[in-house]
Amino acid sequence: MRHLFAICAVSALMAITVQAGTIKGKVSFEGTPPPEKSITEAMKSDPNCAALHANGPEVMTEHYVVGEDGGLKWVFVRITEGLEGQKFDPPKESVLLDQEGCLYKPHVFGIQTGQDLIIRNSDATLHNVHIIPGRDSKNPEMNKGMPFKMDLPPMQFEYPEVPLRFKCDVHRWMFAYCNIVDHPFFDTTDETGSFEIKDVPPGDYTLSFWHKKMQDHPVKVTVPAEGEVEVNFTFTEDMVPSRDR
Repeated sequence: MRHLFAICAVSALMAITVQAGTIKGKVSFEGTPPPEKSITEAMKSDPNCAALHANGPEVMTEHYVVGEDGGLKWVFVRITEGLEGQKFDPPKESVLLDQEGCLYKPHVFGIQTGQDLIIRNSDATLHNVHIIPGRDSKNPEMNKGMPFKMDLPPMQFEYPEVPLRFKCDVHRWMFAYCNIVDHPFFDTTDETGSFEIKDVPPGDYTLSFWHKKMQDHPVKVTVPAEGEVEVNFTFTEDMVPSRDR
């Protein structure tokens, strides 16, 4: 009987494991993106920052990072409808936000509610981490100095928010965008514009594409019990806010 129970348990686990699909695709930009601006000159306000890039290429903003084939980087993709009433434990793995070369890395990232965030200063210069919640946010504001190479104690966020903005008041060009969701089904596009969201329960969902300048755009998607579904999205030149044109 004990062996039979074990076999049934394994069979049930296998059944649960295979009943999930993958959402993958590419985010593109159609048209001519606004030109990025140099921040190399601004970095000279802190000799330590300037020295870190003295022998490297010019440091640019990362507002509209478009590859040669049109892929758009730094788009946060997540499920916004279809998971109502479900709860998901936060991952044990922590997320790292580094201050390296007087830049926040990564520039855009996602994290689940309750998941540990490690904030690091890898530079031998003063940074301060200023978290700026949105107007209706329930997440607290935070402003902590990091005067040398160090990590802050792990922190977690209780409430979803897209985006939660990070800045450094010492270096006015330093920004990061933390996107907090209450489930694990999200990703951020890479330099090719690609994303992949695995282990999604089968069903009908709304998938939203968020860009820090061009905002949120929802798309309906049906995820199969097995296999992959491809969802591509294109931001266009007319979605660019007028102040950037």
